[in-house]
Amino acid sequence: MEVLPEFEPAKHLNGDSENFFQDKYVKEIIKTQEINHRSDGLRIVVGQEMIDRLAYTKLFMVGAGAIGCELLKNYAMLGVGVGKPNQSTKC
Repeated sequence: MEVLPEFEPAKHLNGDSENFFQDKYVKEIIKTQEINHRSDGLRIVVGQEMIDRLAYTKLFMVGAGAIGCELLKNYAMLGVGVGKPNQSTKC
């Protein structure tokens, strides 16, 4: 819940729940669209701002054993630390 964009479903539904996800949530609440990138699914759920924050996150991890290896894989799949240094933003 901490990473999801804030919204009140009751406020936005107004009896039209048929296309709520595509028409309201994607276009008006998180203001994102598909760009044919592997992170499109995550972008739709958490928004572009969170994707950018993950990209410029600096992370130091000690140990890459059984659990650490899985964590490193998950960080890589989320795109943690892949932002270019000269384009960094405040996180």
